[in-house]
Amino acid sequence: MGCNSSQATATSGPEAAAGEDSAERPTRGISQCSSASHLTDADVDKHHERLLKLKELDQATKIPFILVELRGCGDEDGYIEICGKDEYGVYEALDNFLQSQWHCKRMDAGDMKKNTPVPFCDKLYRWKEYRAQGSDGTSNMGLATMQLVDFMCNTLCWTLGVINGGNVGAHGEIREQQVIFKAPHPMNMVAGHIMIELRSAGYIEVCGTDREDMDILHNYLLENFNAKPERGHEQFCNRYYSCGDNIFKERGKAGENNLGLLTVQMCDAVVDKLHGWSLVTMNGGNYGEAGTHREQQLVFRCDHHPLREAPHLMVELREAGYIEICGRDVEGIYDKLGHFLEQEWKCSSGVELREAFCDKKFKWKSKDFTESAAELTEFFHKQGWQMQVCSQGTVKIKGNPDSREQQMLFRPGASAYGLVEPHLFFELYTGEGDPELFGRHVTQVLGNQTILIKPVGDCSSALAEFDRFATEYLGGGRDETQDGSIKYHVDCFLSRGITDNNLGAWTMRFCDFMVDRLGWSFVVCNVCNLGASGEIREQQLVFRFDGERREIPAVKVNASALNWTLFPGLKFPGYWRTQDVLKLKKTYQTVACEHEEIEALQ
Repeated sequence: MGCNSSQATATSGPEAAAGEDSAERPTRGISQCSSASHLTDADVDKHHERLLKLKELDQATKIPFILVELRGCGDEDGYIEICGKDEYGVYEALDNFLQSQWHCKRMDAGDMKKNTPVPFCDKLYRWKEYRAQGSDGTSNMGLATMQLVDFMCNTLCWTLGVINGGNVGAHGEIREQQVIFKAPHPMNMVAGHIMIELRSAGYIEVCGTDREDMDILHNYLLENFNAKPERGHEQFCNRYYSCGDNIFKERGKAGENNLGLLTVQMCDAVVDKLHGWSLVTMNGGNYGEAGTHREQQLVFRCDHHPLREAPHLMVELREAGYIEICGRDVEGIYDKLGHFLEQEWKCSSGVELREAFCDKKFKWKSKDFTESAAELTEFFHKQGWQMQVCSQGTVKIKGNPDSREQQMLFRPGASAYGLVEPHLFFELYTGEGDPELFGRHVTQVLGNQTILIKPVGDCSSALAEFDRFATEYLGGGRDETQDGSIKYHVDCFLSRGITDNNLGAWTMRFCDFMVDRLGWSFVVCNVCNLGASGEIREQQLVFRFDGERREIPAVKVNASALNWTLFPGLKFPGYWRTQDVLKLKKTYQTVACEHEEIEALQ
């Protein structure tokens, strides 16, 4: 989730900032509910009925997902929400981890009973071990995220899918981080993860447990970023570096910076120097009074990805009127992309670069970012490239307090030349709230809610299925657009104050439907926080069809204890070696693959 807006306001504090004149707030056309309203008793019943009806879709699964949202409101002031299907005993395992390791306190998340508040998540915890310091964005959000990843992946064997964050509050001081995991896979036991966080304030933070590869990265940072390791920051990250002057650069009033260029350099260096590592997810964010301080979280996994050392190419769309390209010119991609931008989007090249903050720059007339991202993805797939990750952000520039920026990373070799795999780009716009209701922290139905869909390739079958989902389960009203996009007007998004909302729960429901029901692959999601305090959210979800997947029964039964009376005399396979399983103390045990097995599986 990688976009936020943190503009200064005349008032102080997130609730006060959210209460500005609604006439200055961004709006989006008509909707099922054109203005925000207090949740009535009839609304409560309707939303409870919807949530209960959604249980019909939980009887089978293809790839289960779970979302853990970490929210840091201030030093020692945090909350954790969990959404998604409780498969393979993951809720119980997370409960034990959060209470024993992070000393969280379980809270009441609500339930499906009538006359109770509509639940925004499945589990809720108070998290007092969130730490934040100073005004330069220092916090332990990255470190906590990687501790969670290590537990979910290396202990429970779930697979990291996406890390997606944003900021709320007058100065972006409230951090929200969504961490999405998908179905367990045994190879996760031996797949390490490293997070590299680039911070334009002049620092680089590294979190991970693989010392050998982190030492290689250490030497690279010293040589190429003029980095200096510093002690005393261990509560915020595993390794902390201050960078030399002129490493992170920015200029002008249009948000120009070189973070995209540094990101591509870092990604290429990691896959080149660290054997078997590849980029899993990218999460960009802004903080500070004007939202101009940038930070980029890059998470790599040692998974021996088939693309190996294939280079990364970043395309950054900037609402300020520019498109920037960073990365190596492989297979003549610069000329092909330039031709596409000039012919299809009427961009103009030849932008004079003083000190280069990118490798190629175009002027363009900004248009809808979701539609633009879909069109770019289609172009690259035709060239044999595939979109790996994308991230959004907003900054305050002259004349626009919410100027958007979207970064998209592509790599060659993952797609057949000339073949466009079907993609669906979703934009969940949660709508605008009533400033008075934000201040009272009551549940409200947000106004002008929409779901925009932009298809790439032949998605007709999936769109027909989603139409039924949108109308029957979301109560949506369909509205065709002239450019082939589809828009639904809905009233399913709710909020309490500027931080509490049900976007995470609905994000998981979209994943469940697209993946579990239709068999599509979940590619990425990123959120954009708009408004004076970032309280207006817009989530972008991308799915790709890679072929049919078989359905498997949902794993709900607690099989932690065996019925020993069923096993006397049974001979187990000779290659089983886990003593707890052989002695019937455990029902199963995941064991690490040998190196030769890993290579063979890859």
